[in-house]
Amino acid sequence: MINKDNLNPMVEKVEWLLARIQESIDSVSGKRKANKTKASIIKISLLLSSAGTTILIGLFSTYNVNILKSLALIFSTTITLFTAIEPFFNYRSLWIEHEDATAKFNLLLDRINYYREGNDTMEVSQIDKFLEEYLSIWENLSNNWIEERKKYNEIPHNKSSII
Repeated sequence: MINKDNLNPMVEKVEWLLARIQESIDSVSGKRKANKTKASIIKISLLLSSAGTTILIGLFSTYNVNILKSLALIFSTTITLFTAIEPFFNYRSLWIEHEDATAKFNLLLDRINYYREGNDTMEVSQIDKFLEEYLSIWENLSNNWIEERKKYNEIPHNKSSII
């Protein structure tokens, strides 16, 4: 445990920043893993449903057609559902953005630790640059997330009404 009474203000600032960066790495890494899992589940479900539908249609001539048609319809509905979900949530894009942010946070952490190891004294200007970089990573991640949300609204949707 660090005794704060013995630390100078520069060391306290660096320790605070290092703690925030580590929290950010943990947070963004968790979101990255969750988005990767969701993107993979959607993609695999689409592939399996497509393959299942094709197989069932091929079996129509051999087996009980009513059951096979029902199963094919279920698989086809699943395809439609996941095809609609995929662009709305865009988990793959979010996964990539979080991967990029995690890498940037790790690089920043390495730069700060390298700076600390080579210097007996720390300059406020350098610590402020590290903080600006940290805030910039979060700002970019936030802006990219907002852009992804806007993209869905730009996708043309079927606007036909039921008569």
